Amino acid sequence: MPSDTPAAHKPRIVKPASGESGPVYNYRGALIGSNEKGTVWSFSLEGFPGGGWSGLGNIDLIVRVVDSWCDTGKLPAPYVTPLRNPA
Repeated sequence: MPSDTPAAHKPRIVKPASGESGPVYNYRGALIGSNEKGTVWSFSLEGFPGGGWSGLGNIDLIVRVVDSWCDTGKLPAPYVTPLRNPA
């Protein structure tokens, strides 16, 4: 966990790891989950492009993305928000 994360913004475990999956966290309105090994992560967050994200990473990466989105409405570098082309 990054040391510069404000105390009010720490991921909180809402479901402990089980034999089927890793822990599920709540962080700034995002639900964050992982596989048993903690190598594949996903999160859902209302208002986030596509409703969330999933892929390889770690909890620090997810916290960084969620913080940036909640604080600025933008994704951190090197991520980009896809442009929507009007039909």
